[in-house]
Amino acid sequence: MKIYPTLVIEPREPSLLTPTLRFGKRARFFTSLENVSADDPEEQKREASERWIARHFRRKGAEPPPRTHYEIWTDGSVFLGVKSGAAAMIYKDGELLCTTHRGAGPLACSYTAESVALYEGLRRLLKIIPANNPTPCRVSIFTDSLSLLTALETGPLTVKDPLLRLLWKLILQVQRRKARIRLQFIFGHCGVVKNEKCDTEA
Repeated sequence: MKIYPTLVIEPREPSLLTPTLRFGKRARFFTSLENVSADDPEEQKREASERWIARHFRRKGAEPPPRTHYEIWTDGSVFLGVKSGAAAMIYKDGELLCTTHRGAGPLACSYTAESVALYEGLRRLLKIIPANNPTPCRVSIFTDSLSLLTALETGPLTVKDPLLRLLWKLILQVQRRKARIRLQFIFGHCGVVKNEKCDTEA
């Protein structure tokens, strides 16, 4: 695993501004998949993940509005007590735009590494979507960290962890650029192509 610059989190991340919080309700979280559990065979988990993505993240209708679709796939890896890495891959309408990396520190756990991966993806996406974006767009975020999504789902006013607060700040900044955000849990290490690619990068 390569070594990347480590993300430094301020212990007292400032509170979110009230005008920004109104965007919080627009983020949608999906923390489960239909008819499959963590104990099921890997092939079944892969099929369930891909089926859910195909059903819920494609444009619907005979002539759906022409909105740009960004995907962020994230993953983190940890060698306990040694080093950790986080990676995010950003796609635009199915085509890979960029891959970004960041270290999470030698004492990081999987949860922290996954959080840093999402931070990197959102930070890079803010450099891609124009600040004064003229047309609405869609942003789909995929992670195999159920604990991260569950923690974020409590909302921007509830989270106390400085890193989670920082993630919510980025999510809200993306939404202010006319982005509709969906965050989706998918099973990892079961053959979902983009997840496997991101795991290799991390």
